[in-house]
Amino acid sequence: MKKIYSFDLFDTLVTRKVNHPKDVFTLVEATGIVEFRFFLNVFFSFKGLRVFSEKLSRFLYKSKKEDINIFDIYRILGLFIKNAKVVLRKEIEVELQVIYPLDENIKILNEILMVSKKLCITSDMYLPKNILKKILKINNIDVDLIYVSSEIGLTKHSGNMFKYIAKKNDLELSKIYHYGDNIHSDYNVPRKMGIKAYHMGIPQHRQSNGFLDCFRSPIQDDLYYKLGYEFCGKLAYLFANDIYNNADLNRNLVFGARDSHLFKYAFDLFFNQDHQYKDFYTRISRKLVYLPEIYFSKKYDRLFFETMLCDEFFSRIGLICPYELIGKSVWLNKKKIEDILKKNKSFNEELQKDSIQVKDYLKTNGFNSDVCFVDLGWKGSIQDSLEIIFKDEINIKGHYVGVVNKNKMKKGFLFENKKSYQLYFYVMQCISLFEFLFTEPELSLQKIEKNHGQYKFLFANDESQEQVNARVRIKEGAQQFLKDYFELNQKLNFEVEYAKKSVKPLLYENLMRVKEDFITAFSDLSHSAGFNASLQSKLIEFSGFSIVGYLKAPWKSYFMFELRKKSKFKFMIFIILFHNVFFFVFYENLKNLYRKIRGMIYG
Repeated sequence: MKKIYSFDLFDTLVTRKVNHPKDVFTLVEATGIVEFRFFLNVFFSFKGLRVFSEKLSRFLYKSKKEDINIFDIYRILGLFIKNAKVVLRKEIEVELQVIYPLDENIKILNEILMVSKKLCITSDMYLPKNILKKILKINNIDVDLIYVSSEIGLTKHSGNMFKYIAKKNDLELSKIYHYGDNIHSDYNVPRKMGIKAYHMGIPQHRQSNGFLDCFRSPIQDDLYYKLGYEFCGKLAYLFANDIYNNADLNRNLVFGARDSHLFKYAFDLFFNQDHQYKDFYTRISRKLVYLPEIYFSKKYDRLFFETMLCDEFFSRIGLICPYELIGKSVWLNKKKIEDILKKNKSFNEELQKDSIQVKDYLKTNGFNSDVCFVDLGWKGSIQDSLEIIFKDEINIKGHYVGVVNKNKMKKGFLFENKKSYQLYFYVMQCISLFEFLFTEPELSLQKIEKNHGQYKFLFANDESQEQVNARVRIKEGAQQFLKDYFELNQKLNFEVEYAKKSVKPLLYENLMRVKEDFITAFSDLSHSAGFNASLQSKLIEFSGFSIVGYLKAPWKSYFMFELRKKSKFKFMIFIILFHNVFFFVFYENLKNLYRKIRGMIYG
């Protein structure tokens, strides 16, 4: 008995690596190929003009045919850009590059092909048939018969394309078996016509916010992987580009482990494949350099950088807290603690031994000549310690994601001396979460030992395997984005300025906007903080809907997310008074002033 199997193409057998089909137009503009007329680029994006031209073209041709083709669109678009033919070819090239197969659905098609040779592709699409043939060939879909609305002027949406297929193949409509993703065109319409329709998948399109935000993770049901792909990998590329633009070939480039693993991966992939930069991935931590700083400076100031009790202070440096200091403030007993440390012979002997060993280790891992040190940043205290350890032996410059203080030897990518204040606010209102996302899936470094000429790393047992596994998935997602973007960029040569414009929307979308699935994934996780990984900071929590609760919340946008559910009025008050860049910068400066005054009082 005669019958034909029909498959939709886009979002059924193939899909795009972007969030929305219109993102293709953003990618076209990012190649830098579009030449605008009349300074239109000042007011409009190419995407905006391309969408408008398509709508206008459909309006102009609606009385003549049910669908248009890409050439109709570009005849209108030629009114707004000078090189319409060149850009048309580029759009098709971008389409071919960002499309990838949906293997599970193709498997169903291939199973049908094994029992029936009568199978066609049925698509409402402005691209011409020869381009659809290329898409099928590239994605190993072995179908020759194609019906596309751009050529026959009829659509599935109206049902007339199905009538056309039935007539062309001398079939009754009931002998058509159609598979597709669009609930209207691929399911409701054909079912009403007596066609056997099968709904296959649901497109997950969303509006993108900037060029880099266009790129969609191929895995959507693993939040850690998705976050790595759609946020961490993109920010790693942008920071790596900033490192490249400021790198000095005469300096060793040292990426500090654990927090710089993605930055080094991105830098090596995009900018150092010829190995012109001598770079290192060096395991380093505050514990590793803070104690040697004490030895080489003969000062204990570095140990007193946080407010804490004496019990915790002595625990951090591996000593038993004297009975008379238990439960007492470190700052109120600073002089007494310094005297205890100076008199502790075994502590100072061990300190000398470890400090010399750490310096030797650093020399063999990049610190044997002038250095550009790469890390997440904030105060750059590890760099401060390194400068004391090496004194005048080498010159050290720091290159960080962000720096909160002013220092000509420390460069910040997102913010420097807190400027830009907006980006500073986005990051620092969730600092533990941000650090967690970019931390290598490895435990905190506690100590280095040297055995038979080889250095051995001793790690703190400060995290569960569940947390480490979460970061493994973040790393895998981030690295996959970097590989995908590198490959695509090699073919399409995007202008980096378009990527740079993505920084602010990327941070806002992922750090300021709170999603329920994000809360579920991170609610039980924490991040190692403090000297010697002695503190554990929850990523998502708050103590109450109060000013103190807000100030202590590790992710303040989450606090606001929950506050809005409880009271919209109180939410608005907090937005106006507290959850904004002005208050945040003021509060941070106030804390810094308090620390300076405390230091002056207690020495």
